[in-house]
Amino acid sequence: MFAGDKADMARRNLKTLLQSRYGKTAERYEGEGFDMEPFEVLRDLVSASDTNDSIGGAPQLVKVYQHMNARAVGVYWPTKKPAK
Repeated sequence: MFAGDKADMARRNLKTLLQSRYGKTAERYEGEGFDMEPFEVLRDLVSASDTNDSIGGAPQLVKVYQHMNARAVGVYWPTKKPAK
C-alpha cells in the first residue's frame, strides 16, 4: 500500500516496473506476492526528490512476517555525493 500525495505516482511506477520485469500480463512471474519491488519504487521516488517535495530523506524499512513478527532493516543512504 502506498499512502500520501505521491501514492498515485508510486502505484503507476510499480505497475510499470512489474510490466517491464514480468511482461504485460505477468506471464514470467513465478513467485507469490511482491518481493522488493515496492521498496524499489519508493527508493526511486525519494532519490529523485528535491527540497520542495513532500518526501525525502532515508527510507525506513520494516519487514513484517506472516505471524506479525517484525524486523527493522537498515538502509544505507548516503547524504553526500562522493568526491571526484
